Amino acid sequence: MARHYYRTNVPLGFMFLKWIGLGIFFVLYLAYDACFVAPDRNARQQAQVQWDRDHYTGWRLEASYDTAHGLYDDKLTKQTCSTIGYPGYPACPAQQYYSNGRPASQVPNR
Repeated sequence: MARHYYRTNVPLGFMFLKWIGLGIFFVLYLAYDACFVAPDRNARQQAQVQWDRDHYTGWRLEASYDTAHGLYDDKLTKQTCSTIGYPGYPACPAQQYYSNGRPASQVPNR
C-alpha cells in the first residue's frame, strides 16, 4: 500500500503536485499584478497626491513629535523637516497659510 496524506487519504505525490501548482499560480498572479494592475494603481496614487496639493488649505507646517529638535511635519509635501538644521532632515520652508494649493496673501480669521 502506498503512503498517503494522513488526514485525507490523498497520495503524497498528488499533494506535492498541488502545492507546486499553487506556487506557480501565485507567481503568475504576481507577474500579472506587476505588469497590468500596478501601473494603474501608481497612476491613481500620483493623481490623488497632485489633487491633494492643488486643493490643500491650511497651515503648511505642523508641530511634530519632536519639537525640541525643531522637527515639523510639512503637510503639503508629507515630509518631516527641521527649522534649526537638525542632521538628517531638510530645512523647513517658511510657515505659510495655503488656500486651494496656493500661498494665501491674507490669513483667514480663526
